[in-house]
Amino acid sequence: MMVGSGTGKDRAGSTLGSFARRLPITLALSWWAFAYLLWLVGWPIRYPTTNALQVTLLVVACGAAAVLGFSAVRWARGQAVSPTVTSAIRDDRLPLPVVIGVVGALALVPVTVSTYSGFGLAELGDALSDQAAAFDQASQRILEGSASRSGLLLLQAALAPFTLSAIPYLALAWFERRRHGLVLLLALAPPIVISIAVGRDQQLGWSMVLVGASWVLSRVRRRMPLRVGGVIALALAAAIAMTIFVSRKFARFAGAIICPPGAETCLGGSANGGSDVESGLAVLSSYASQGFEGLGRALNAQWQFGGGLSHAPALQAQISALFGWPLPTTVSSQLNELGWSDSWYWSTGMTGIANDVPWVLIPLVFLVQGALLAATWRRALLAPDWLTVAVFTYTWLGLLFTPQNLQLTVSGPSYVGYLVLVTCYLIRGALDSTRTQSRTLVGVTRPPTPARRRGSAAAERA
Repeated sequence: MMVGSGTGKDRAGSTLGSFARRLPITLALSWWAFAYLLWLVGWPIRYPTTNALQVTLLVVACGAAAVLGFSAVRWARGQAVSPTVTSAIRDDRLPLPVVIGVVGALALVPVTVSTYSGFGLAELGDALSDQAAAFDQASQRILEGSASRSGLLLLQAALAPFTLSAIPYLALAWFERRRHGLVLLLALAPPIVISIAVGRDQQLGWSMVLVGASWVLSRVRRRMPLRVGGVIALALAAAIAMTIFVSRKFARFAGAIICPPGAETCLGGSANGGSDVESGLAVLSSYASQGFEGLGRALNAQWQFGGGLSHAPALQAQISALFGWPLPTTVSSQLNELGWSDSWYWSTGMTGIANDVPWVLIPLVFLVQGALLAATWRRALLAPDWLTVAVFTYTWLGLLFTPQNLQLTVSGPSYVGYLVLVTCYLIRGALDSTRTQSRTLVGVTRPPTPARRRGSAAAERA
């Protein structure tokens, strides 16, 4: 098994190179398929599989659209996305946006912990030992509304384009040249601390996915094969990550019997200590698959246009509170009437998109997302600047988490930061294209050489 590209001298090398070029979309859709099958087969959790046929058709259509968008960028370029390295990270100086991101993230830690958590920085040990209490207190703070933390939200949104870019670029720099390791650790500290303080996994999970995406990008760029030892190391790392994830979930359950959302029956066994294998499998399976049951319920809702921002509920709530606008009725807001929850359970990212886009047009969103993923992947392979790496890793993260939810829109400031990064990337691409066209036009309209002028004059005299 290899992640890198082959030399192209034989058929195997050509095949491996093709696999590497499609690696981001392949990994994302493989996770989709795994999560979907867990929901459909009913093990270890038996679901009612509501609207199974409609769910299947929509998931297949969205996956196919993402692949088409990813491939369309390669066709438009006239060649496949190439893993050939033409520009490596050679400058030891960190880009200013990355520096601002690290400093800003560290500066926000104390106020973020005090705002969202019932524990202070000096009480992280207490929060770690009682993650159920940390989760409950943070949930209570969130339910109080955003008015009390509007200042912090504005500051987070202003810094988001910088804070989002820090971890992906620093991780890539470390994997490629073993540079900026200490700065990378500093960038990883805020999400770890905040995750412990609030008893939630989002910040920690994002960091792991971003570092993993940068590692994959680095391996393909350097054409490094993934051998048996690497596969074993990755398997161990995945096992450790899943163990930590399950242990944190068990800590929140505080010994309660596990009843996965949407399951036809609760599972036997206690969650105490996390020793029950059945409970651990149920936690992992529920994380992966419950969204499809929510999607099946959401398909029974009456579609209504949510105004354009309802796919990002956190941002929609903040804007509505600011201007005094009522929250619109959406597909998600009807889930409570359909035996589901619009806030505590997942219903896939497709349901979130359906708040603003009719069901039949949702595949078009994934067509665009696949195209953006391919464009940033291609440029990151050739010239991995901080902006391209950030847009690529977060676009991939958003696509990867589709079976669960619209992960990028869970946090209003983070979503604003992502949109700013994408906008900057597209503007820069348009400017680059304009410059290229200008240089081409100059070359086409260049005056003829003296030799040609002499030839033309001789022809006229003749």
